[in-house]
Amino acid sequence: RAQRSRTVHEIAAAYFTPGGQRGWAVGGHGTILRTDDGGEIWRPQRSGTTDYLYRVSFEDDFTGWIVGGESTVLRTTNGG
Repeated sequence: RAQRSRTVHEIAAAYFTPGGQRGWAVGGHGTILRTDDGGEIWRPQRSGTTDYLYRVSFEDDFTGWIVGGESTVLRTTNGG
């Protein structure tokens, strides 16, 4: 089933925690989106960059990494 992200930018990658409810999506123009309900609602998060973001991965619900163009590496320890 298709779900709307409410962004005009391309989405490159998504990651969901093992329970499948919490997830993040990343893409063009520094886009980061987050869901806490399995993708029903996506909320934008500020990335602080306009670089293209290619990959996202989390080791738990709070600690995650995002990599992108221009050698961009973003890290969070609070899930945000």
